[in-house]
Amino acid sequence: MFAVLYHMKYGILVAFFFGIAELVNAQNTVGQLLAQWEMEPALKTATWSFNMVRVEDGNTIASRNPDTCLPLASGMKAITTLAAYEVLGKDFRWETTLKTDGILTDSILNGNLILHGYGDPTLGSSRITGSDRFDTLFRSWAATLYASGIRVIQGRILTDLSSMDNDPVPGSWNWDDIGQYYGAGCYATNIFENTYTLYYSSTSSKTRIDSIFPTIDGMEVTNDVTVSGSRDNAFIYGAPGDLHRRVTGYIPANRKAFEVDGSMPDPPAFAVQELKKALTDAGIEIRQSSMTEKAQTKVLISHQSPVLDSVIWHTNRKSINLYAESILKTMAWKQTGTGSYTSGFKAVRSVLSKTGANMDGFNMEDGSGLSRLNAVSSAQMTAFLSYAYRQPFGTSYLESLSVSGVSGTLKNITGGTVAEGKVFAKSGSMQKVRSYSGFVQASDGKLYAFCIIVNNYNCSSSVIRKKLEDLMVAMVRYAP
Repeated sequence: MFAVLYHMKYGILVAFFFGIAELVNAQNTVGQLLAQWEMEPALKTATWSFNMVRVEDGNTIASRNPDTCLPLASGMKAITTLAAYEVLGKDFRWETTLKTDGILTDSILNGNLILHGYGDPTLGSSRITGSDRFDTLFRSWAATLYASGIRVIQGRILTDLSSMDNDPVPGSWNWDDIGQYYGAGCYATNIFENTYTLYYSSTSSKTRIDSIFPTIDGMEVTNDVTVSGSRDNAFIYGAPGDLHRRVTGYIPANRKAFEVDGSMPDPPAFAVQELKKALTDAGIEIRQSSMTEKAQTKVLISHQSPVLDSVIWHTNRKSINLYAESILKTMAWKQTGTGSYTSGFKAVRSVLSKTGANMDGFNMEDGSGLSRLNAVSSAQMTAFLSYAYRQPFGTSYLESLSVSGVSGTLKNITGGTVAEGKVFAKSGSMQKVRSYSGFVQASDGKLYAFCIIVNNYNCSSSVIRKKLEDLMVAMVRYAP
């Protein structure tokens, strides 16, 4: 009898202590994992910063090097879009107008036709539902002008670019990036996301450019692409305003219609080119007479972009650099009358100053994160995120972020784990840089803000990704 009771008590005792150990383990999983990282050979050369805080009270749950400021690549978009919700408002729309400084007499417009842009990054792109591609859009504009009685434009087709400065890209962007589609500059008039596509074919030994869409008048492309490997490793080089492009690197053998995307040399000029075509096709003659531009103008067509809330959703879910840069410069335009990087940074800092974050070491060089001179700490980012969630736009902001195992740039991470559908974050990725910034719905039912930035890791992309995935699982499992 005594032996039976002893074993029963022993079993209860073991179960009790096992339960305590399991709870302690659940509480310390994040910290233990971070401690392991400090001994990891793969992270021996790395610099990293991590912070996790409870949103409702700001209490820190776990951290390592939280004040270390580092580049976080596209994680910068989470900062730019946060500020935009406050500065511009979720219902903000960009306007693009077609105006004239002339008078219509007997079907002849005696003056110039002026395309006036205010930085709309979606103009002429069909990415967002309800938006038309540039050719469809300009045909509809031309039809409207024809229906209004215009048959001849005596003057020229001009662009008014005064809403933005003359710096389409930041000075700290790499030469390797500027010619690529993701390095497209931001202008007062953006069109078709300021990109074009080279369509390649390849044999076992050489490559050829078969076509370019859209066709850009005057652009010359030197093809130095070779055949090798099984993926796209072609790079386009060329500066804004330079109509010469050189393509190097390699693409796989025996391909047809292989796509390589680049940034347009001069988007406003391309917009004028395509508008002229649409007008001519509609039966409107453009005489191109040199006429003095007049200060007084009349708006003939006003085009509205999708709402900012939708643009931010695509900016964060699809990580579109142009959208982020345009949003940044548009904040500057709204506050100063001219869109510039310097004024855009001031607008963002003004919002961030309300978050309570210690801004020591913070540096912003662009809106998208392409510059390697951006620097943010995980402690700063979690303060920004917590502030954002408490604002009236908090739900919209959270919903713009990718969802682990479900959508966006997190679709292929944490699938089949307890973290699937529980992490809402903006990812950041460039060579030797990985970051995630966002929110975690933990097992205690509470929402936590987190940020992890890793630079200069000594392992493959797949290995660092698995480590970050393990961290997400650990955060979701957290239960105080």
